[in-house]
Amino acid sequence: IHEIDTAYLPMFFDAAKDTAPDIYLGLFFQFAGGLRASEIVSVEYSSIGFIKEGGTFALSLKLEDKDLRPELSSAFISKVKRNRTQTVLPIFGDKLEKAYETHVSRYRKEGISALFIDQNGSPMTVHTYWKRFRRIKKEFIKRLYECPSLEAQMYALFLESYKWSTHIGRGTYSNIIAQNANNIGEIAVMRGDSSLSSSLPYLNDNRSVEKKVQDTFDSFYKGDAV
Repeated sequence: IHEIDTAYLPMFFDAAKDTAPDIYLGLFFQFAGGLRASEIVSVEYSSIGFIKEGGTFALSLKLEDKDLRPELSSAFISKVKRNRTQTVLPIFGDKLEKAYETHVSRYRKEGISALFIDQNGSPMTVHTYWKRFRRIKKEFIKRLYECPSLEAQMYALFLESYKWSTHIGRGTYSNIIAQNANNIGEIAVMRGDSSLSSSLPYLNDNRSVEKKVQDTFDSFYKGDAV
């Protein structure tokens, strides 16, 4: 599965907020910035820039290869697919700004540069992020089953029947971009791709980009979730 049904996206974010609040902000990085899990755990406070225009709040992230846990021998700790600057869009009204402010107030630790930390206060590894995401996935499916809607229950069964993990955020983001992009170059830029061929599968029509992507996400949000 490459994307989450957008009708249930607010419910997915709510499940994250309740079950894994330490990576709740990370979902915004995935779904509104297209970041991979390994890129999310590479973000340091010094890598973050703020974009404030017309009352909106977005983030600019400088992504670079780094090892925030040199004491560990395991590989793939905080690997960036391509060094770049990536924008995280202000989706769901002001929820990105609130998520960032809450995250910093709860999880910022003196002497630790990493934005995401584990329960021991150390920079979070991608393996820990995956484990936290699996907890969200399980809770999300549980909530779908508990919905009175038969359609939601069938979707839960569908999600249980196939493999999917953190990359579904990038896939959902990519498909929404493709619905609003004028050309494959715009898709590649917003996804942070180095090759146009990586973006080609997502090209499916001709409209325009960043503001429309933000508006598309906001159309899923009814004001009572996330």
